[in-house]
Amino acid sequence: MSFDKENLYKLLPAFDRLRDIELADPSQPEGKGDGPMKALLGLISEQMAVLEENLDQLYDDQFIETCAEWVVPYIGELVATRGLVVFPDAPFSNRAQVAHTIAYRRRKGTAAILEQLAQDVTGWSSNVVEYFQLLATTQYMNHLRPQNLSISGLKDWEKMEYVNTPFDKLARTADVRRIEPKRGKYNIPNIGIFLWRLGAYSSIKSPAYKVDDRRYKFDPLGKDVQLYNMPVSEEEISHLAEPINVPMPISRMVMYNYPDRYYGEEKSVLVYRDGIPVLPPATSPPQSPPSNELTSVICICNLSDTTDGTGNWCHMPDNKIAIDPVLGRIAFPAFASPPSTVHVNFHYGFSDKTGGGDYGRIDTFSTELENIGKIKVPEDVATISAAIAALQSTGGVIEITNNEYYVETPLINMAAGKKLELRAADAMRPVLVLANDFIVTGEADSEVYINGLLISGACLRVPLTQSGNNNQLKVLEIHHCTLAPGKSRAIQSVPEQPSQPRVVIEMPGINVTMDRCISGPIRSNEDRK
Repeated sequence: MSFDKENLYKLLPAFDRLRDIELADPSQPEGKGDGPMKALLGLISEQMAVLEENLDQLYDDQFIETCAEWVVPYIGELVATRGLVVFPDAPFSNRAQVAHTIAYRRRKGTAAILEQLAQDVTGWSSNVVEYFQLLATTQYMNHLRPQNLSISGLKDWEKMEYVNTPFDKLARTADVRRIEPKRGKYNIPNIGIFLWRLGAYSSIKSPAYKVDDRRYKFDPLGKDVQLYNMPVSEEEISHLAEPINVPMPISRMVMYNYPDRYYGEEKSVLVYRDGIPVLPPATSPPQSPPSNELTSVICICNLSDTTDGTGNWCHMPDNKIAIDPVLGRIAFPAFASPPSTVHVNFHYGFSDKTGGGDYGRIDTFSTELENIGKIKVPEDVATISAAIAALQSTGGVIEITNNEYYVETPLINMAAGKKLELRAADAMRPVLVLANDFIVTGEADSEVYINGLLISGACLRVPLTQSGNNNQLKVLEIHHCTLAPGKSRAIQSVPEQPSQPRVVIEMPGINVTMDRCISGPIRSNEDRK
């Protein structure tokens, strides 16, 4: 029942309501004035509403998900949350920490909580295996385990694919050796905790490296790269990780049998042909079950080099786009016109947010220089060189807002006392392909910052002189950049170049900083700071 004024008033006898209306204030408009009884019930209903709201909140305060903020530390003390610090008027809450503690207490001693704790402590994806569940034993007839068979079927491709991995489901006989020296695993008391040190880092709508009109590679520099799975978050703490939940390499067999798990928009892999994502055509109206299968447009196969010395790939497709997730290769069908441009979404394995990458770097950007001037490439100007020419006399920020190739040789010559930041936009990794050395010079007290670029080709050079004048550049800082080591492959109009130093510092006294960068050899003046 709702304790509002009108509902309470209707409970009164009709005689009392009529008498109350007669006693209403005649100066009020008709239907607006309340009699003394109705006015009293209005006051009572207001207090009842306050009491009802208070009772509802008292019920909500029993649960960490719905309690008021002031109740959070009390529940934390009740469940003995460790390290709980309360800051009055803090912009953050301890609610999540207390909620996690409650979840941990409820599942104490289970494999699920060991897996969650391992992930929380290390920051790496984890998986826990209870080896007693994989022992080949005589089964109790009242508790059958049909998935735990002593004989391994060689036709079960999925079990064979995951042999000797954390997701190995083949039954073993008991191994009585100790687990500490990494010998005996399969025994009743043994538990395995697996951690993935390498994370899966994305590269979104990156240009694919062109081998010829029908062959491409996912890596923009032309290397063969293993594609990694983009981990799918687990919705429940009680759920044990599966292959789709961890950043592990994608094998050909797994992607062949489960293409919908790994290929598509907002998934691990996607190919764009001429700017359009390669997906099965949508049916209108949608059919049930769907007839537009992904396997109608792509196939997963081995695109290894042939052994005849021709440089061709084996298993080239006739009528579908072929993808090799192990080598990171793409082959377009022979019986279709070749694409004009190819871009890709993919994930690669790496240990940290280092080098050029599609990850957040906004905390390393210079905000003060944006107030001086900012040019976006390619929105405001088409090339990096044009943006440098516009800002090297005034200073400011040049921001590259896509992941395309930029085949050019920039020259920076900063005016005295000016600062310039050349950077990729947050979560972007453009590729700067150098035909000749990238020369950086400046007048007295000038500074240059480079952030988030993938640089291939020649080297980044700070010469002793430029056009007969001494180079007086004061500071050169390079953050989150990859200056590709080794020889560089031919990209568009830039030919293949041999291995060489990627950073050459000829002038003395300059302050050079490289933070979270990957680089080939560095050649420097011994008097550099």
